[in-house]
Amino acid sequence: MSEGSPIPVTIFLGPTAVGKSALALEVATRGDGEIISADSMQIYRGMDIGTAKPSHEERTLVPHHLIDIVQPEEEFNVADFIRSADAAAEDIHRRGKRVFMVGGTALYLKAFMEGIFEAPGDADVRARLVEQCREIGAQAMHDRLREVDLKAARRIHANDERRIVRALEVFEVSGQPISEWQVQEGGTRDLYEFRLFGLRMEREALYHRINTRVTQMIQDGLIEETECLMERPEGLGKGSMQALGYREIMAFLNGEMEREIAIHQVKQGTRRFAKSQISWFKRFPNVTWIDIQPDSTAQQLALEWSDAILACEP
Repeated sequence: MSEGSPIPVTIFLGPTAVGKSALALEVATRGDGEIISADSMQIYRGMDIGTAKPSHEERTLVPHHLIDIVQPEEEFNVADFIRSADAAAEDIHRRGKRVFMVGGTALYLKAFMEGIFEAPGDADVRARLVEQCREIGAQAMHDRLREVDLKAARRIHANDERRIVRALEVFEVSGQPISEWQVQEGGTRDLYEFRLFGLRMEREALYHRINTRVTQMIQDGLIEETECLMERPEGLGKGSMQALGYREIMAFLNGEMEREIAIHQVKQGTRRFAKSQISWFKRFPNVTWIDIQPDSTAQQLALEWSDAILACEP
């Protein structure tokens, strides 16, 4: 590739538990590549089981980037991800390796491909809104957001204080809904040439796989891992507390919920999250979709798809 040409990046996307990490590992092994994680929770150290991080053996076989890069109490946003992913992609490409990206955090993937918008802000306004959020609660602030920007309110969870405050801040400072600022952005970052491969599975089969995975996580020590996190004097930050499963297991450990109810809620919450991911990824353009059968292995899929996937030459 000539100097200054776009870096080819092959992206594997899809809902949690569909098997994208395993397939990416197989293809990266065959294609002499390295993997950049686009998972907003695998960045946190000490949160291994609940975030389904690649094992030590897998990370030895194929180098993975953007895993275990911040402490659970630290903040890490989309702009941080783009900076870190850009640095990793450039380094991988410079060393003559193929660049693969895998993950289910649609916001990270979209931002990496399209960039992020620069909406106006004001520190004083933000501080006042944060204080109001503490006083009246996230739900009341979310209700206020619905009045000024229904589109954003539908996308932002009623408990996501940071994003609610940001959306209200943008509206108050600019007089324009944050959803309108986001619509103005788009296109493709010319630093890269993207190939997108999406993994999908029949809904009931995916849900069964999710339930099985959560059961395995419990057997592998998710409760003990959560206990260790709770014992940390620094605690967890707002970002890491969004990770699936940990909140429910903490409720069990604090005596607020029965063990089986907590596990049931982890499964239910993960299925709900997968449904949301499926909706997000349906809107991604130019995706080559791979239909996964419940009994398909990563090795079988790699044999079938390697030629097409590795056609993105470095």
